[in-house]
Amino acid sequence: MKKLLVSMCFVLMLIFTAMGSASAYEFKGILPLNDKVSGSFADAAAAKEGDEWQFHPGSATKVKFYLSKSSNTTALKVSIYKEDINTGKVTLVNSYDSSELSKHTIAVSKSYTYSIRVAGYSTAKTGGSYTLENSVIE
Repeated sequence: MKKLLVSMCFVLMLIFTAMGSASAYEFKGILPLNDKVSGSFADAAAAKEGDEWQFHPGSATKVKFYLSKSSNTTALKVSIYKEDINTGKVTLVNSYDSSELSKHTIAVSKSYTYSIRVAGYSTAKTGGSYTLENSVIE
């Protein structure tokens, strides 16, 4: 019985590890505040236009994002959108080159859900890796 339980736990760990690895390599999903997501990309199709991270700011009023990349990866163009929780209206907040994103503090409100979308590449993409990280300023 104990051996079966250990085997089941091991299988579950493998499944959750595989699921976590797969989602970490995509520009999709929820990004909790004060968290980060990383991924490696072999080609441009891996991080295609329109893929996004979503987040709700909770009680935060200002958030800063850091989108770092490996040296062999070209910069991404990213756009930040907000969606009104009550009306569903989506508004473009701003667009940035990934290398410029960390220079800006984004004012946020709990009345909106926010998303960072891949809008394209600054130049031809050759592969590499990205890490998106956010931090609550206020």
